Amino acid sequence: LPIATGRGRCWLIIGASKFETIEAELEEGGNDVLNSEKAEDVRAALLKAIDFLTKAQTPELTGPTSIQDPFGTDFAPLLGEAFVTLAALAPEGPIKDQFLARASALGIDVDESNETMSDLKS
Repeated sequence: LPIATGRGRCWLIIGASKFETIEAELEEGGNDVLNSEKAEDVRAALLKAIDFLTKAQTPELTGPTSIQDPFGTDFAPLLGEAFVTLAALAPEGPIKDQFLARASALGIDVDESNETMSDLKS
């Protein structure tokens, strides 16, 4: 569990930092970047983050041999950030809507006009 959580966090950081390199182009209306290798790298990193964080959230082992998360990680903001960023990389349509819906289901308030997120728990 702690290893999957750590890996998920690392991939989220990688994806978010790679996203920052193309964010300016997106904000200027450069939709060509959505089909670029850079965007694919971001998507791959974020999907790995989601995979690891989802595994960490639902440990397969229970009982005395399972390892509990010593930090009590709240996965919703981490997964929400990944889904919102993936939505920013998706063209308008059902895929983008699906990512935003998944973020919203985690309690993330998504402002679609500028695609920012804020945690409802704040």
